[in-house]
Amino acid sequence: MTSSFDLIFVSLSYAEPLFTPPSMPRPLIPKRSHEYEVEDDALPDSSGDRDEDEESLILSASTAAAAAALASGAEASMSMADIDMTQRAVFSRHSPKTASGRRRFKCKRLCIFLFLSTSLAALVAYLLRDRIDVGIGFGTLDLDTPLEWLGLHSAFVLETSDELPSYGADLLVYRHKKTDAKVAALVPKQPSQGMDKAFGIGFRTKPTSSNGVAHILEHSVLCGSKKYMAKDPFVYLLKGSLHTFLNAFTYSDRTLYPVASRNSKDFLNLVDVYLDAVFNPRCVTDEGWWVLRQEGWRYEDDDNDGLEIKGVVHSEMLGAYSDPDGVLYQTSQSMVFPDNTYFWDSGGAPADISSLTREDYISFYERHYSATNSKTFVTGDAKDVKAVLHVLDGYLKSYELDESTREQSRIAYQSKRFAEPVRTSQPYPSGSGGGDDKDDDGGRRRIDEDGEDANDDDNGGGRNMLITWLLDDDKQRLSPTEELAFRILDNMLLGSSSSVLYKALANSGLGKEVISDGVDRSMLQMTFQVGMKGIEDEKGVVQTEEVIMQTLLKVAEDGFDKDDIQSSLNSFEFRVSALRKRWKVGLFILLFVSRLNPAFFNQFCSFLFFLCRIGFLVAASRV
Repeated sequence: MTSSFDLIFVSLSYAEPLFTPPSMPRPLIPKRSHEYEVEDDALPDSSGDRDEDEESLILSASTAAAAAALASGAEASMSMADIDMTQRAVFSRHSPKTASGRRRFKCKRLCIFLFLSTSLAALVAYLLRDRIDVGIGFGTLDLDTPLEWLGLHSAFVLETSDELPSYGADLLVYRHKKTDAKVAALVPKQPSQGMDKAFGIGFRTKPTSSNGVAHILEHSVLCGSKKYMAKDPFVYLLKGSLHTFLNAFTYSDRTLYPVASRNSKDFLNLVDVYLDAVFNPRCVTDEGWWVLRQEGWRYEDDDNDGLEIKGVVHSEMLGAYSDPDGVLYQTSQSMVFPDNTYFWDSGGAPADISSLTREDYISFYERHYSATNSKTFVTGDAKDVKAVLHVLDGYLKSYELDESTREQSRIAYQSKRFAEPVRTSQPYPSGSGGGDDKDDDGGRRRIDEDGEDANDDDNGGGRNMLITWLLDDDKQRLSPTEELAFRILDNMLLGSSSSVLYKALANSGLGKEVISDGVDRSMLQMTFQVGMKGIEDEKGVVQTEEVIMQTLLKVAEDGFDKDDIQSSLNSFEFRVSALRKRWKVGLFILLFVSRLNPAFFNQFCSFLFFLCRIGFLVAASRV
């Protein structure tokens, strides 16, 4: 049966000229020679009770008769009095006279109002769903309700939301409620077709020796997991996925697993493989006993019926320690940080890797690879971020909050405790980098405590020197402004071939290549490094140090040219931007509530769509 709502709407639409207030002139109906009569059976008997459908039929019939007369141009014999009488009869029946009838009438009007208002609110929320997603957190609900349009996710809380104008994106930081894991999302305001979607999860890994356990675990977790049982899924991903980036990194104090792809389905598959690898690796189970031997170290027979150490990481670090640059940087880092974790080589020293036991290997994983000790980043459009957070929650929810993992992995500050410069030297293979000749000790060049060649000064060797400054400590931490100042200072000293310090070293003729690393921000504390490669002898090392110190003293006294300062500042203008928060008003009131109190916003939306459902049920009951 047709809904009474529809009939009332139609009758009002066609009868609008007839329903005029008493004070206004009534519309004139042209008279015709014949009479237009409404059939008796179209009008119910007024003696009995009429329901709403009958009243609607009376109204529709009367107005349809008048409309037909107007449309045909015929003279309507139905007098104005007859029409007015019919209309009054309808309205007298439509307006309830009893108190209960009036209450029912008001209730109906209230239901209609609630239905229309909640429907309008639902429509606005649906149209703004992508923008609302950015403000409140993502995920997929198990409930099959319109609430899924907004992508609300009860597992995450939005902590901060900052706009990055220079990047044309919003930076959102979420916190997982159950585990306190942090997630950073970079969402472009205008996502482009085919843009890279990037994901990465990292763990703070604090080595206490140079056995390379953090580096070995980085390799090991990608050797199969609970869901992906292949021996080496990383190789399959390299060959068969549509990735634009796929790798893993071990830093001095953290381990990172990043991936990127331009295809949404491939991207989510890569995310799932990596998350299952880090949270459910096979290497720490009894089934994966062989992984440590493959990726870390093992004994094998050599050609002389003896034993030699093999292993992926062991071989990799043998190559690193044969590089003069690697030896130089690791030695310098150990000197500057003698009291904290940066003293150790997180990649592993070849002589120490074989000391790693399986018990230490599993214990290190359990202490560091937990949800609470993780940080995740993702970039892509709102739908990509929503999907990633849903997949991420599937892994994080199996963990509990464990502050101990975060505390025990915390890096302590190295204090500035040197009263005067500290110098040391380290040998490196003469066949790689500094020199071309080999000595009688298997190609190893020996350097004594004074930096002199212990074999022979005439063998054509060279020296690499590096000076490192520790810029801050726990008592004198750098502010963001000071960090920016050091970066600008680094750019003016070593940023280009025309920079003051770089030019002084290059023109000195004391070495073959300038080491212009400058400010290093990859660790908890900032350092500044500068040096020279290919210095001929110890005298050249001393002279190189003098050039560096004299140039820095001259800059401290004379300062920089204003044009150089402005040029350096301009180069940072495109990379550094002020973070601003913008609050929305008007129709974006929902976004404001979500930023102010996400939990309240979730409850508010639940109540809003609950009213929507009531409206839909009321409408359905009237059909």
